[in-house]
Amino acid sequence: MRSFALGLVVVAAFPALAGVPEKGDGTITLLGGARQIPTGDYGSGRQHSFFQPGLVLGFGYQADDELHGGVQIGYMLDKYGTPAGTLDIRSIQILLQLDTALVKESWYTLYAGGGLGYSLNTSTRGGQTIEANSTAGFVGLGARFRLGDRFAFVVEDRYTLSSAALDPNSRNTVNVGGNFFAIALQIHFFSSDEHHVPGE
Repeated sequence: MRSFALGLVVVAAFPALAGVPEKGDGTITLLGGARQIPTGDYGSGRQHSFFQPGLVLGFGYQADDELHGGVQIGYMLDKYGTPAGTLDIRSIQILLQLDTALVKESWYTLYAGGGLGYSLNTSTRGGQTIEANSTAGFVGLGARFRLGDRFAFVVEDRYTLSSAALDPNSRNTVNVGGNFFAIALQIHFFSSDEHHVPGE
């Protein structure tokens, strides 16, 4: 019992690990990857590639040792082959995002998070364009690995819920969310001099 109590005192005496990014850092993150989109009722009898491309640009801030948040803008593409012609879909996501550290060391942070926002969806088929915007929400799990004082490598997997009526010839809505697996480069910069050592 004494050794357990002594261990707690020793652990408490050590400073909290900084993680990636560090407290007070601003971040810019560019994620690029592939989306797997469950087609549901809409996909019956329609040709659809298993993976579709996507990009997300995020602007964030590490508020404390555990909490990181910001604004993200995503650009997602999708394409269905239908008897009436190809249905091309473009979605611009505008999301408020928060994540919290699950495990962290000085060189990496494992995190879980989520966000809410809006998806601006446009479909084109046979020269006809339809706009059908929708709300969007996602949950995700990822890891950031320190590459240097200013850079980190990020791996993230997220699932987004969002659908919209984008096909005039179908009563079923089209899934504009899905599972997005991405890798990213993150730039983190000092927004204060709290942990910045001159000359480094």
